[in-house]
Amino acid sequence: MVPPMEAETRERLTRLMPAKRDGLGRSIRYRTPDPIDMMFADDVKSLRPLPSRRFDAVRWETRKADKYGYADIDGNRYQIGANMHGGRVDVAIRAARVAVKDEAGRAIAELDSRDKAKRLRLLKAAGFPADKTLENYDWTGLTMPADWGRHQPTSPDFIDRHEDPVLYGPVGTGKTHLAIAIGRAACQDKIPVRSFTVSSLVMRLRRAKRDNRLDGELAQIGKARLIILDELGYPPIDEEGSRLLFQAISDSYETRSIIYTTDIESGGWGRVFGDPNMAAAVIDRTVRHGRIIRFQGESYRSRNALMTK
Repeated sequence: MVPPMEAETRERLTRLMPAKRDGLGRSIRYRTPDPIDMMFADDVKSLRPLPSRRFDAVRWETRKADKYGYADIDGNRYQIGANMHGGRVDVAIRAARVAVKDEAGRAIAELDSRDKAKRLRLLKAAGFPADKTLENYDWTGLTMPADWGRHQPTSPDFIDRHEDPVLYGPVGTGKTHLAIAIGRAACQDKIPVRSFTVSSLVMRLRRAKRDNRLDGELAQIGKARLIILDELGYPPIDEEGSRLLFQAISDSYETRSIIYTTDIESGGWGRVFGDPNMAAAVIDRTVRHGRIIRFQGESYRSRNALMTK
C-alpha cells in the first residue's frame, strides 16, 4: 500500500521511509474523515511480534563462472577462482559480504560486496583527519536555519541541491566534529567527499601551481560532490593564497556543496582573504545557497582538559 521509493543506497532509503510514512499517516482516508494513522492503530493490535531470535538476511542464487573464473553478481563482476571456470556456484548475497560455494556445498570464497569496498575507498580518499560520527553527537547549543532540523544537514539532500552549510561559532564547540561526521555519512551514501583545512588546501594549491599542475589539481578536487573547508580564518591567508582559494570555491559554485567551519562571521571574511572585493565575491556565492548553523557554548576541550582537573 506504500508507493515505491527510490534511493541510491539502503542507508538513504532507511532515512527516507520514516518521513514518507509519517506523511501518509497524517493524510485523510478517501472514504472517511479519519487520518490513516488512526485507522492503522486498530490493525497494529493484531500484528504479531518480530521473531525473538536473529535471522540471516541472505539471498541465495546460482551463477556460472566464465572461462576466466569470474561471475556477475548484482551487476558487479567477482573473481570466483580460475579453477572454477565454466562451473556453477551457489552465491549467498548479504548486505556487506558475498559468500560462494561450489555444487558440493564447499566454501570457495567470501568477498566484500562492491558497495562496501567503494565506501571504504571513498572514506580513504576523503582525507578526514579523524573518525568522527553522528552517533551520540551533542546537538545542544546549535541553532539551525528556520526550515532545518537535525535531518537536513545529515541527509545527502542538501548536496543534491548544492547548498553550502556554514558552521559558525566559537572554537571547540563541535563544528569540525559535525563537518567530518556529515562527510563520513555522505561517503556511506557513496558520495565522493574531500576534506581540507583551509591552510592545507592553500598549501596544496601553491605546490600544484609551482609544479605547473594547478588545473589538474583543481580538476581532481572537483571530482568530489562535497568539499569540507575547515578552520576558515585560521590562520589568515596572503594575497596569492586568497586567489587560489577563491578559484577552488568559485569552481564549486552551483556544481557541488561546500561545508565551511569558521569562528569569524561573514562580515569579517575580508580579513581572511586580504581583499574586500574577493571576500565579497565569496560571500555572495555562499549566501546564494548557504545555510548557517550557529554553535554556542563553552569549548569541549576546555571542559574536559586534564589541566583543569
